[in-house]
Amino acid sequence: MEHALGKSLGTNHRTEYGGTDPSAPGWFLYAIEAEASGLLIGEIGVHLHQNMMQADIGFTLAPAHQGMGLATEATAATVDDYLARGLRRISADCDARNIHGPRPCSRESVPVRSLRKSNRHAKGEWVDELFFGVVSECRSHVKPHR
Repeated sequence: MEHALGKSLGTNHRTEYGGTDPSAPGWFLYAIEAEASGLLIGEIGVHLHQNMMQADIGFTLAPAHQGMGLATEATAATVDDYLARGLRRISADCDARNIHGPRPCSRESVPVRSLRKSNRHAKGEWVDELFFGVVSECRSHVKPHR
């Protein structure tokens, strides 16, 4: 099904809109759309490394749409898609003070791997960061990309 922002990718909420090739090294963005209206409510960014074996993932979602599982669904679909392409590892990190940020990762998509105390200096203070990661052999339900 075509959406206003691009091609649907197997979930009702995630659509390509990055304008570049999602299989090429570098950053690529996916829209997270409201299913009923098709409005942009967030995004998922994927940074595919030059080695084509690992990626970093990040996401944002409008506050009015948080807590409904939309970011979790879109994150899981993105992780599964990239692992099915043959990537070995996908990672994410977030400020440990962000109460809602870890949810889409920690449920099933990209489990918590570590907490780094005072890892980054932001807005005049040292902040703790949560790091997440998943490797392909830990996601046995992922089907090969065709």
